[in-house]
Amino acid sequence: MLTTSIKNTLRKKLSFESKNDYNRDVASDWSSLMQITLEWLVPLAQNMIKWHSERNFEKQMMGSGGNVLLVNTLHYADQEKSEDAITDLVLGLHYVSRFGREINSKAFMGSTCDTGCDDYLFHDNIV
Repeated sequence: MLTTSIKNTLRKKLSFESKNDYNRDVASDWSSLMQITLEWLVPLAQNMIKWHSERNFEKQMMGSGGNVLLVNTLHYADQEKSEDAITDLVLGLHYVSRFGREINSKAFMGSTCDTGCDDYLFHDNIV
């Protein structure tokens, strides 16, 4: 689930996206940016999940103490910075996946494999 502000920002940024100018260098840049962002965001998100699960009502009844401090989660993180990072991750993933689809379709566009290649192609109507 994404927050309303992330959804609105994504709508704005994706509406300006051009449809057919995907290139390898930009896809590589997005991939690198996503990797750098995920290196600091994933541990916080995992700690957030762990913190919530440790405070589950059933676990409280058993008297187990928590191992994750709330400060190691996204709870105290700068919300604007976190939302910007998440927005950039979603935009990067969108760009890289669209680039991959374009490469896929170009690779099989002139192929002579008739319907035998259908099993290997990415179909937009399949979710």
